[in-house]
Amino acid sequence: MLSDIALSVLSGSNRDPLECLQTVPHSQRSYIGTSQNNIAEMTNRLVCADCLHALNELPDDSVDLVHTSPPYNIDRPYRGASDRRSLADYKVFLNEVVNELGRVVKPGSSVFWQTGYTQVDDGGIETIDTVTAPFFESAGFRLWDRIIWNYFGSMAFTRKFTNCHETILWYWKPSASGGPFFQLDPVRTVIKEMDPRNNFWGRNPGNVWAINRVAHGSTRQSSHIAVFPEALSERIIRACSQTGDLVLDPFAGSGTVAKVAHSLDRDWLSFELSEEYVRDADKRLGYQQRGELNTLASLIIKNAFDREDQELRVLDIKDRFERILFAPELSECISTTQTLINRVFPDGVAGQEIRENKLGAWKAFAELANREDFGTEIEHILTEAYPNREHQTYALRYATAMGLVETLRSYWQNLTGKEQYVEKLLQSEWSTYESITPSVFVLISREPRIRWENEEQRTLLPQVSEEYLKDLITDHKALQELQDKITEHVAAKKTKEEVASLFDLNLFSSLVGSLSPEALALLRKLLGRIEKLAPNYPIQNPGRTVEVITKL
Repeated sequence: MLSDIALSVLSGSNRDPLECLQTVPHSQRSYIGTSQNNIAEMTNRLVCADCLHALNELPDDSVDLVHTSPPYNIDRPYRGASDRRSLADYKVFLNEVVNELGRVVKPGSSVFWQTGYTQVDDGGIETIDTVTAPFFESAGFRLWDRIIWNYFGSMAFTRKFTNCHETILWYWKPSASGGPFFQLDPVRTVIKEMDPRNNFWGRNPGNVWAINRVAHGSTRQSSHIAVFPEALSERIIRACSQTGDLVLDPFAGSGTVAKVAHSLDRDWLSFELSEEYVRDADKRLGYQQRGELNTLASLIIKNAFDREDQELRVLDIKDRFERILFAPELSECISTTQTLINRVFPDGVAGQEIRENKLGAWKAFAELANREDFGTEIEHILTEAYPNREHQTYALRYATAMGLVETLRSYWQNLTGKEQYVEKLLQSEWSTYESITPSVFVLISREPRIRWENEEQRTLLPQVSEEYLKDLITDHKALQELQDKITEHVAAKKTKEEVASLFDLNLFSSLVGSLSPEALALLRKLLGRIEKLAPNYPIQNPGRTVEVITKL
């Protein structure tokens, strides 16, 4: 069996799925909590509070890992908080935050401090990692590594080189262990050549990470304007924490760190000042199960529904889930995987490799990637849920997928109260499933997507800074994504008037005089798209869209 050859070396340990589900009371249907002195009551909660106040309530040496990105003090249009202080005040604020981290982080644990540039009062810039380096040293941390996050699709500058990276400083709090916790195998990445001298599962990802950023305003993520990709946080959390560890993000924003930690069965705690961002993050967490086994079970159940809005009884869902999980075709995929791994590791995954068998196994796993079967589908949906897998070898992706399937099968066979487990699973993912009656559920959405149309105060294109909008409309990919979102909302809402209410063109008209001809052409295209789909925009002032287009 795959589980017998220590597949946990690659994917990490998994707790009892039902134990994970019971971590958060189902009756609350929300991860929003309050700041209080009892850390047990704060854990696994999105706390809407000033981070300094909330950090002050945490006990000493209570946190196992921190991944966070502080505000850059560049006057970004965050909702509910200012991002513009004097440089002196900004430094005092960051110093206080770092001092608190030095108190609450356990000895031997890590802080991943994700930064960019801040503005200097005379109009220049200064790197935040340079600003905060003495603060970390004074708080008792030591620099362990410096990671460069390289991304595509950044703002197109005209007076300097386009910025395509952020810096992630990996600090650790020294202890007698001699270094921070780190496990490489779960985060190995694709090797360039199938050389038998290379590690079978892939290479060390190094400290320059090429991971695509999240498009501004993506409804798949949040209304937050500075969302970093889940793959980034997933790599950090998989490598530098273990099941049950407490992961902290004092600047939660869109809730990425919380969502990823939750999905990897870590305890987590996030602080965020904006109530709106907290609500969005809560919705995101409602799309994700806690732990990889529960996530896999939910992904299979989504495929058990024929369509969205279909109502199914828990008993029917259980039966459909069993048929997929124990399909003979999937058994063959598991057997094939076991054979290939045994060929390279006769003593188990952690054993000695047989070098001459690697090439054949790599080619065989590559062939599996092109097959249209249950195994490939399971691997695909897991990779959508855990996007860091996109950067891994197919051998690692497929083997871990089949290992999780086999582990879930074993758990299911020994489980008493299967219907009760399915019901609790559906209840714990309230942004995906809705309970019609205690025994009947409907699939709301197959994809984790923030649906703004239910909130009247929300617009699909929020009022944002001139800099942000210029970035949006000069990025062809972002423009196409926005057009796709318009079409999506038309299909979902069915009336042009409702779609029109999602937009605000005031910023468009205010920018006309400052945009380049190329940007104006793209804006004209975008406005034309809105006009075609929603000619009555806005309801309060018909013809406003036509007026703006005419001015162009």
